[in-house]
Amino acid sequence: MSKFLFLLIEIACVFVTAWLFSIEPAKEYGWFAGIFHGLWALPNYVMSLILDDYIFKAVLFSKMYNIFWWIFVVLSAFYYIGFIIRFFKN
Repeated sequence: MSKFLFLLIEIACVFVTAWLFSIEPAKEYGWFAGIFHGLWALPNYVMSLILDDYIFKAVLFSKMYNIFWWIFVVLSAFYYIGFIIRFFKN
């Protein structure tokens, strides 16, 4: 399997997973959801640009949600940067 095809499959899997765990605007989220929403922040952001009713971050959330969301946004950003570097390095 070519490297580019593998990249496309991974990107598709990330967006499908982000879509499956989409954020409901009327629901209040706690710390555990902050972890997952932080991990999927980049795909959620991209999908919120494309889809009008898609939410990037929960509207109703606890303080711990916000803390964990930011922690995992930073961690996932490092992962995405490392993934891109490894992809173009080889």
